[in-house]
Amino acid sequence: MWHPLGMCYALYLACSKPLPEVPWRPKAPAFHALPMHADEEAVRQHLTHEHVLCLGSSAGCGCEFGYMGDLPEGGRLEDIEDDEDRAERAALVAYLEPLHAAGASIELYCCWSGDEAEAKEHSFDVTFEELRERCFVERGLVRVSPSA
Repeated sequence: MWHPLGMCYALYLACSKPLPEVPWRPKAPAFHALPMHADEEAVRQHLTHEHVLCLGSSAGCGCEFGYMGDLPEGGRLEDIEDDEDRAERAALVAYLEPLHAAGASIELYCCWSGDEAEAKEHSFDVTFEELRERCFVERGLVRVSPSA
């Protein structure tokens, strides 16, 4: 199994329900959802659900899902502006939609690969609709509101 390591963002998904794996296909790069490696297990300290996968984009890592630098005044997550990032986010949202519709509790945590044990710096509660548009931020936990 291929798994990205190095100077890339890592995006972890934790869920109250079991998560389907999506393999990495080097000849047809696309969204993938893989089990964590042993050296990534420290990320669990930031998450509240037992079902956890590492998510990746067509770039082979978590870098293309839409990230922002420092938080602006007021701490609001910015909208995704890059078209490529929007396409990658759409694939992520499509993966999450059935889980959300089934009432699953969803959390996403972003950090640099290798920084899983570092302290969490930010927490955000967003609706599923906001998840479609808002950037992630380094060492930030995003909790998605359950469906009504």
